[in-house]
Amino acid sequence: MEYGAIIQNAFVVNDLDAAMHHWHAMFGTGPFLVTEHIQFDRVVYRGAEVELDISVALAQSGDMQIELIQQHSDGPSCYRDSYAPSEEGFHHVAILCEDHEAMCQCYADAGIVVATEIGSGDQRIAYMDARASIGAMVELYPDTDGIRALFEMVRGIHEGWDGKKLIWTP
Repeated sequence: MEYGAIIQNAFVVNDLDAAMHHWHAMFGTGPFLVTEHIQFDRVVYRGAEVELDISVALAQSGDMQIELIQQHSDGPSCYRDSYAPSEEGFHHVAILCEDHEAMCQCYADAGIVVATEIGSGDQRIAYMDARASIGAMVELYPDTDGIRALFEMVRGIHEGWDGKKLIWTP
């Protein structure tokens, strides 16, 4: 099995707006593509279907994409597995998988279980609970044209950014 390169580092935050400003002040990260209260078709947390309400901000920092995640709902999630509602910090690395199902199985065979599966349309991502071995989750993205287009868009808006407007709107 060929493992993909880490393409994203993600952080759970309590206040998305404050976190974006902090990342910009500390590292010049931006502009951020913000999606509030994302609607998912299906979220399965540790085998049970759950409701999940999150907002995310994506930005590029050099070759690495940074994702900031704020959970609004009170229920269980892979984010709450790592951080209580008042806590925040590093949550996961993400990789693209040519064979998503085989990669999920590879992790499962190594004892790293699926914490959450999220599906929207024909896209499905999996958060593998690797906290015991690396201290973080691993997010597995299927290597699709749609996912690649999102990552390229975030990179493209960063490369043409003048550093002035923190939130990018299409």
